[in-house]
Amino acid sequence: YRYTFSKLQHRNVVLPARDVHIYAEKCISADEDNEGVVVMYQMSDEPVCFGDNKRGIGIMCYVLKQIMCEPFYDALRTKQQLGYDVSVNYETVRNIPYMKFTIISSQFNPHYAALQILKFINDTFYNEYVLDILRQNECEKFKEKIDILVQSNKIETSTLSARHGLYWDEIFTYNSFEFDSKQREIERLQSFTFEEFKLFYEQSFLCKNEQ
Repeated sequence: YRYTFSKLQHRNVVLPARDVHIYAEKCISADEDNEGVVVMYQMSDEPVCFGDNKRGIGIMCYVLKQIMCEPFYDALRTKQQLGYDVSVNYETVRNIPYMKFTIISSQFNPHYAALQILKFINDTFYNEYVLDILRQNECEKFKEKIDILVQSNKIETSTLSARHGLYWDEIFTYNSFEFDSKQREIERLQSFTFEEFKLFYEQSFLCKNEQ
């Protein structure tokens, strides 16, 4: 393989808070007819590690990703058939958390796909899922999701490579040598309420937080 890199000048750009900004770059491939779009949200300028306020922005994004995955896929892949690769992911860049929404399609152009992602985030998921499904029966569905995540975090690593990855994550993500992040994450998950989830979603995603 041969990789060609262009020399780019990098500069920092400060964007106004609570505005929507879109960066588009056209990428052409000689052997790929599909098109795709990735919509990314910076969730906070607060590092993912647990700070003095014990908020744990990383674990909040982790919960959000786990709850959004199924409805996002169902709405945009199963029902609308927008693409063959439809996903929600959570990642960090220099320890700053981002949520990433992806659609890769052979039929729809990126502009239309991006609009459908934004519609899902600002309308469909919030009104149909956050304000309805997760609230039903005293937030039973939300509590079930949290319980599943707690049980998943309690599973011990079974291989040396998995334990190796866990320890390195502890060092680089939490900047800690105490190696107790799993227990702290479990404690944070168990204290996470629906109202806290709802407020976090509104502050992170909604263009106009009037609810």
